[in-house]
Amino acid sequence: MNRSVEIAAHRLYGPMKQKWLRRKYQHYVQKPYADLLVKHPVQTTHFFFEPDELSGLFSTFKRQYSREAEVTIQVADLICEHKFNWLCPNCPDFGDKIEWHANFLDDRRWPLDFYQDLDYSSAARIGDVRQVWELNRHQYLVTLAKAYWLTGREVYAREAAMQVMDWIEKNPVGFGINWLHSQEVALRAVAWAWMYRFLVSSVSFNEVFTKKLLIAIHDHADFIQWHLSTGPITHNHLVSEACGLAFLGLQYPQFKQAKKWRDRGISIFFREVKKQVWEDGLDGELATSYHCFVLDSFLQLLILLTKNGFDVPTEVQQRIEKMIGAIVYLLRPDGTLPLIGDCDSGRAFLLTETAPEDRRAYLSIGAVLFGRKDFKSVAGRFHEESYWFLGEGGLEQFKRLPSIEPDTCDKLFLDGGIATFRESWRRDSGFLLVRIGPAKTRTGVATSHNHADLLGFEYCVAGEKVIVDPGVYLYGLNDDWRYYYRKTLAHNAVEVDGIDHLDVTSRRFGGIGELPISTVHDYRHGERWELLDVEHSGYRSHGFRHRRKFLWLKERMLIIIDL
Repeated sequence: MNRSVEIAAHRLYGPMKQKWLRRKYQHYVQKPYADLLVKHPVQTTHFFFEPDELSGLFSTFKRQYSREAEVTIQVADLICEHKFNWLCPNCPDFGDKIEWHANFLDDRRWPLDFYQDLDYSSAARIGDVRQVWELNRHQYLVTLAKAYWLTGREVYAREAAMQVMDWIEKNPVGFGINWLHSQEVALRAVAWAWMYRFLVSSVSFNEVFTKKLLIAIHDHADFIQWHLSTGPITHNHLVSEACGLAFLGLQYPQFKQAKKWRDRGISIFFREVKKQVWEDGLDGELATSYHCFVLDSFLQLLILLTKNGFDVPTEVQQRIEKMIGAIVYLLRPDGTLPLIGDCDSGRAFLLTETAPEDRRAYLSIGAVLFGRKDFKSVAGRFHEESYWFLGEGGLEQFKRLPSIEPDTCDKLFLDGGIATFRESWRRDSGFLLVRIGPAKTRTGVATSHNHADLLGFEYCVAGEKVIVDPGVYLYGLNDDWRYYYRKTLAHNAVEVDGIDHLDVTSRRFGGIGELPISTVHDYRHGERWELLDVEHSGYRSHGFRHRRKFLWLKERMLIIIDL
């Protein structure tokens, strides 16, 4: 479809759809469970593990991941006490009952109003909705499920069932802050699906609870399909929603709508991988945290489709492999991720409680999926998330795979606009990352998570962080600070005459428009030195330009010349 026609159709259809959805959910009637089911037998679908594998999985887990198992139980005990400050730093101790609509910094609550009428982004908003959403994603329920298997104690399964029942009762479909974004709905439903697969054999998951849970999952999937973020400009929201919809359609074929959910989600998944990911492997939103966030959903669905015998186009698989390959070079020597652009630390799943800032699990998953020896080398080990995705078979494949260091220490992502250099692949290596900026424009993908950080850089000496990008501070609490941390002066870049080279303060999200284009004038390597000479166009409308030269004499000094 012609882009201008697509935009016009979206503007015309959008308000009509909103009116229809208002009628649908303000008068929502929940159907009995039996009415949601198909009348004929359904084919068994596969999860990341089968029910009869769980005992062996956890036996191996206790041996191979003893530290992770210990932390799992510690965190599960906090969850049973309704303490979540390990997940949401400002979250209060709730006591007997969790307040699903609480504002964490005062006694106010998000109202149980119709979702279209809620204000979460203006100056009059109650507080930081992002932390409330993190709690209500229910991804931590997997921790309770793991603790149940590690200890054999029913208290963990019972707590998971009680929290879900309480949530369903306190959050009627379409009302309250937890229905405002379809992305949140999708992430929560997928978390419930993981929990259900772990705990389905528990006595707490009796017939009454299971029916209520499955009806709620059906309500979530139905909501997602009517609220897909399929505008002319797409982003991580659509990825979470579409992959979640396909996930639910695959896992619950007993529902009449399951095939429709599955096919719609898969179709969007195939399309958005090719649309949102640059040819060099960087995510189109050009923010490192969102690169990982969408990769979560892509990897999860790719593995699930393969498990269930679906063909995934070669181009889609190759693009996902390139995303993992990009992470090889983006990670600091300690395995953590530089915070280029916006970051809210969100994940599409939560399968481990240890070292959440270490992102090398992608590499151990990719090593097995794509037979990449270089991925294994940088991964270092088969991380816990990889274990739950690929099981004991994946662990054995990883052990058998030879390990070979990447053939270069440097990478220029010219299209996506990042360059990385390192002295070696050791953990105590020096590391330099430069935010070049894109070399060309990309239409149809959101740029709202970018900062005015062009030609900014991160620098590690002997593996230790010395100069870093500060990230985003907070998303939803104080707009002044959010705007500050997006501005040029908050980064290791050059501000000229008090001007940002990119408009990042007109709106909290969106409103950035087309990104400046960068030009690499020189990019050369020696045995012990690196040279990068790059210029961006952000100040062109003001009559000047910024050009920066980096000369890195490895293990000695970094020289920067600004013109």
